Amino acid sequence: MWRRMIEHRVEGPPFQITEAELDEVYQDPAFREDIVGRFKLTLQLDPRYWLLAYIVAHQFLEAPDEAEQGYTSTDLRKMAQDWWMDGFAQGSSDEFRSLLDEMCQLGVFRRSQDRYSFRNANLLLLLGTREEIASHLVEGPRKIVDYTPRSFRARRKTGKESSLRRTMTLSDESKLCAKTNGVTFVLGSRALGLDLAGASMAEVVPVGRQHIIRSTSITSEQFELELAKIASSTLDGEDGLHLVWVPAQVKWTEEWASSARSFCQKLRSPIRYIRVVFEVSPEALWDKNATWIRKITTDGSDLIVLKKWSEDFLLPLLSEIGIPMNEGEVAKLVDATGGWPEFVQEFARQQSHAANKDIAYASLREHPPFEGDEALVRFTGNSEAARTVASIMKKMRAQQTKADEVLVDGDLPAYAEILNIPDETIRDILVVAELLGLVDIVQPGSRKWDPVFERLVLRES
Repeated sequence: MWRRMIEHRVEGPPFQITEAELDEVYQDPAFREDIVGRFKLTLQLDPRYWLLAYIVAHQFLEAPDEAEQGYTSTDLRKMAQDWWMDGFAQGSSDEFRSLLDEMCQLGVFRRSQDRYSFRNANLLLLLGTREEIASHLVEGPRKIVDYTPRSFRARRKTGKESSLRRTMTLSDESKLCAKTNGVTFVLGSRALGLDLAGASMAEVVPVGRQHIIRSTSITSEQFELELAKIASSTLDGEDGLHLVWVPAQVKWTEEWASSARSFCQKLRSPIRYIRVVFEVSPEALWDKNATWIRKITTDGSDLIVLKKWSEDFLLPLLSEIGIPMNEGEVAKLVDATGGWPEFVQEFARQQSHAANKDIAYASLREHPPFEGDEALVRFTGNSEAARTVASIMKKMRAQQTKADEVLVDGDLPAYAEILNIPDETIRDILVVAELLGLVDIVQPGSRKWDPVFERLVLRES
């Protein structure tokens, strides 16, 4: 509303807002989508909230006058048990009434005398059409995923797409923003959003505490002098944590990391902290001369590995952006997208104007966000070593005769013999491939190729 006032008015603030202008903002598709998503996210706090909301919505459609007057807790408990006995078999009448009161506090229900109904009949519009409401009730409540900082990602402040999320999980961001001095490595690929990680973190760290190293022609000694300059400049700035971001494009070296560690160990301020963050690209991981980089994944270094979007994140995300799915549908989505961020976002765009999810899946396969040489670069990096490794992985896949065939540790020597390369080389490749999400662990000692990587790169003619 504020933006609309600024765009269309000359004088003010204050502004006088008309009813027509309020309606215009409310009818904005993106705004309504956000309202719907947030309302449904509220219902996912507890599967019982979800079911009770749909029960009342169903009653509004079947008996609007009765539903408007509301139902007693006894009536609603009986309805709830009829629809989902397992969810409401336990607990006393007082506990059920407390559940209804919680929904009142969340702004979903209102209580008048001893009757409960929607706080506002307009909430009915947020739950879908008559057919959708009936379908959700028949299907039953979905498994509600607990809030897990290890998989959840916050919404980006830039960009209009509702599915746009920050690169790192909330747990990763919390780790980076801890008020301690030190060095952290962020490992990933462009397909996992490594090139967006710095901009994503800039939304978390206040302006004035973000420092990006852009020079590619300085020595480790000059880099340490640059850190000293940043530390000196913070004395007149804000207290708290200052992040020094070193992009992968800078092509930093082991000496840079050593200098940063040494520098951070010398810092003594009790109110100002510096954390140096190095991006680790696929090119660095594949470089056989940079074995020390691969060692940081096992030597206890402060490491953040970017991950694909998992099912326990996709369930609430899709509900929030207005594409609710059950667990079976989400599993199908993961098979189609691999959980790669850009593929999930492209599915969300396709679904917004497709007749059904199957059409969106088909469109995603026909028009992926990237393919060919671009897919190779985004998954494995852009270097001679990366192309060599990709060629080896293609040859390994060519030896497999079945779809989704599992790579077992015991078979790796056979692959090595067929390809005429050392057994250890294949094992090293699969270790890095796992870090980059190119293979998924089935169980200890066995793994399979990521479905999207396999389809776009390994099967490429």
